[in-house]
Amino acid sequence: MTVGTTSFPTLVANTNSPAFLKLLKTHNFTKLIVQHGNGIPPPPPPHTTHIPFTKITTYDFKTSLAADMNSAKLIVTHGGAGSIMECLARVRADPETRILVVVNTDLMDNHQIEIAEELGEHNYVHFISLGSDNSDSEASFVEALEFCLSEEGKLEVYEEPDPKTFSNFVDQHMGVV
Repeated sequence: MTVGTTSFPTLVANTNSPAFLKLLKTHNFTKLIVQHGNGIPPPPPPHTTHIPFTKITTYDFKTSLAADMNSAKLIVTHGGAGSIMECLARVRADPETRILVVVNTDLMDNHQIEIAEELGEHNYVHFISLGSDNSDSEASFVEALEFCLSEEGKLEVYEEPDPKTFSNFVDQHMGVV
């Protein structure tokens, strides 16, 4: 799970909910990695919850998330464009990888929704919106993850973009070609 450089307490708080932990156990996950950005790390899971993981790791920042993403079968990410693009590259490498983009509705102008909706429309990602005003955030989050991990949740592969497309367009428009 990654929240980028800001904080996303609503998303991070869901990582120790009993319903979330039960879902991960049901799907045989053995480790949970949470990048919490500038926010506070998630509290430890309740003692009453059977923790299905051999390892829970939390950190604020790393130079690159590639190593964590390359070993993931499920990536939960905030709606930042850079993080989403890294996730799409992971699906190109392993089409069985699932992505859930969680749009942070507490951000100014809610700009993350545009990319999430467009990519979701083409089945490149699954997405939901969460913010401090969501009273049912845990239920919404777990329900979205259930779908993401189901057979219907398989994603389309977002093909590697051709970096020359834009420069060719500009050259043609400027009469350089």
